[in-house]
Amino acid sequence: DAGKINEFYFDLRTASKFNKENKGNGFKPGIFSEPNCGISNCIVEKGNFDLKELIKETKNGLLVIGLMGFHTCNIETGDFTLSISDAIEIKNGKLGKSVKEASFGGNFKDFLKEVQVSKETRFFGNEIIPYLKIKDVKLI
Repeated sequence: DAGKINEFYFDLRTASKFNKENKGNGFKPGIFSEPNCGISNCIVEKGNFDLKELIKETKNGLLVIGLMGFHTCNIETGDFTLSISDAIEIKNGKLGKSVKEASFGGNFKDFLKEVQVSKETRFFGNEIIPYLKIKDVKLI
């Protein structure tokens, strides 16, 4: 709600620990792992920017199609390094060649200060998310 956390999600164990209502967010990610809190079917609210215009306004950039490594983000600090598995180069407002296997890092808090969010959304795993234009990202 306007960038503020209003409520946390809980599984049976964490709800009991914090004397809260169980929200049904318990997941067991693997056969050998312990159950923990998680979310599914996440929908991120779309924004006000047209994707074609965001591309047209971009001098040098990437239209990222696939990312890997969200699970490695530092939840406390916001620091991360993500791998781009699939992207399309943007040069002078036009889509170009396919890009595979690049990485970038930074801090989510810093990135979200000047993010532009598209009207268009797409499925990304079990989430529905808009495209984000983030300024001054350095590839690793």
